[in-house]
Amino acid sequence: MLTYPKELDGERERKEDLLNNIQHNFKMTYAGLKISFKEPLLRKALMNSAIFDGLFKTVKDYIQPILQMVVLSIPFLLEMEKRESIIIAIVYCIIYILTSCASRNSGKLKNRFSSLSIAVNSTYITGVSFVLLAGLLFIFDLQIIIIILFLILFILQNIRRPINIGFISENISHDVMASGLSVESQLKAIFVAVMSPLMGFIADSMNIGTAFIILSSLTLLIFPLIKVSGKEN
Repeated sequence: MLTYPKELDGERERKEDLLNNIQHNFKMTYAGLKISFKEPLLRKALMNSAIFDGLFKTVKDYIQPILQMVVLSIPFLLEMEKRESIIIAIVYCIIYILTSCASRNSGKLKNRFSSLSIAVNSTYITGVSFVLLAGLLFIFDLQIIIIILFLILFILQNIRRPINIGFISENISHDVMASGLSVESQLKAIFVAVMSPLMGFIADSMNIGTAFIILSSLTLLIFPLIKVSGKEN
């Protein structure tokens, strides 16, 4: 590293230009944040998207320990580690194939709803209900059905995401579209930062199923405050 030629670093940005760019980006983000939270419909749309995605990102990786439980109950000739690797690889392969198909056909599903707002609200309730149901099924040791629910949840998330972006884009000025989506991304990161430790604490203290139930119940209770309406029609 010490002997690396400086000429290979390329042209460096001047300190003044760098500060100006940072200041410009900060102003744009602040403007987007101000506009986003000033408009009630847009505020609800951003919160609706960020909270659902935060919940999804928090719970999605818990499919792996549930898969491990299923592996333990399957009689197989292979060693435990190989058996576990094969089944997890197969499940994730199915997930990625199905989610790619879901993203591609998101527009077709959107057209089945009379408005984008109904699609946003319906997918929110459905997805959170899947997490709640998964928690109840965990208590009754029905892990295979939970895995099927998670497959559907992954598909739903990949259908819902383009619908959310479409709703936000139709209710925000194109001049601050990038800033608005940046605000949504920051909100999502905040909700993940709050939900993940809570999920881990409840899962360690009680069990994964109880954590699913508590987090999904809280997310459902918030829904009336972030339910979007159809200005976009």
